[in-house]
Amino acid sequence: MNRLKEREQRQPCLFRIGTAHYIKADNTAIQVSSAVCFTEAVECLLMTFFVFNVQYPDNLRVFYSFLDMLCGINSSALLPTVHTLLQELEVAEVEVAAV
Repeated sequence: MNRLKEREQRQPCLFRIGTAHYIKADNTAIQVSSAVCFTEAVECLLMTFFVFNVQYPDNLRVFYSFLDMLCGINSSALLPTVHTLLQELEVAEVEVAAV
């Protein structure tokens, strides 16, 4: 946790100690006790951004937008890069299904 404080990260982040998942928000580690797997912990992390009304970090905005899409979060600001990726995945899925 001390290393996370040193980085002065303002956005929430997810980390794991042993088998427990935690979200660091505002220099406080919050155990995600309801998350039984990593996927659920990531969903909780995404919810944390919305609950605290925090912007995704600029350098990870595309990544978080992609996670939004995977979790079924309808973001009104779907980035063009993610939209293009979605279209390419849909085309690939159709091609595989045709084989």
